[in-house]
Amino acid sequence: MGVNEHREWRLAALDTVLSLSIPTVLVLVHFSLSDSLYTEVVFTFGDPRPVTIWTSAFAHGSMTHLSSNLAGYIITIVCGLRLYSARLQARTQFWVTVVVLLVIVPPLTSVIDYVVLYRHAGLIADGATSKGFSGIVSGLGGVALAGIGFVVVDEYDATTGADTVLFVILATFGVLTVTNEILTPTITALLTLAVLVRAVGLVLRSDLRRPSQIRHRVKQHAVSIVEIGGYAVVVCLLVSLMFPLEIVRDGGFVNILAHAVGFVSGAATAVVVREFSLWTCSVMIA
Repeated sequence: MGVNEHREWRLAALDTVLSLSIPTVLVLVHFSLSDSLYTEVVFTFGDPRPVTIWTSAFAHGSMTHLSSNLAGYIITIVCGLRLYSARLQARTQFWVTVVVLLVIVPPLTSVIDYVVLYRHAGLIADGATSKGFSGIVSGLGGVALAGIGFVVVDEYDATTGADTVLFVILATFGVLTVTNEILTPTITALLTLAVLVRAVGLVLRSDLRRPSQIRHRVKQHAVSIVEIGGYAVVVCLLVSLMFPLEIVRDGGFVNILAHAVGFVSGAATAVVVREFSLWTCSVMIA
């Protein structure tokens, strides 16, 4: 085994350990918390305590709640690792992003829920609690979306990367309207028009005048198109699960606001960390 291959094995092993450490903590917390201790770690809207804005993210109300978040975590962490390690060669950047999400997403979601849903809208009772890892899972979904853009930027250019991300976002809206059964002719027409506009943006004007050139370019980049398309499908499906039409389930509610905050925070954090990493590298080279 060569030096480089040995290094890759070590890095892959480290990725596995780091990836498994988070669900291990979630499972241990779930099965080791007593009822009295459980009430101490969840965020209660009528009695908010600073420490619970973090601890509540690691507590779950049921095995079903835990299982769904673990499934979402596995999907997003695998997708993110593939994008960042295999395509971007940016493992460190990925794990820095994950750590930042673990620090900032729980307080962001808790505070925004408290201000918007509890204090302003009055939709939540004093005894209601906030708990679960779904905000961070949503954040990892945002990281995956940003990763798709980074890969396209690295292989092509910034404009194509931005167009690709916008294309995925439009596709995600389309999936949401279908899964939530709110697809009307008007929405269909608007989404179709928007997708066509973004699709044209991905094609050179000279190619539009020569259809054979478009076919050649598609064939030339077929592998990348399929791979990026696969990641986009994962993001679309994840978002459709994050924002269901029926938000009341099993005596609780799906906190779509926290999911939205987490998703946007994940994408924004990924961009900030990447830009900081690129700036650091340019300073070191200079």
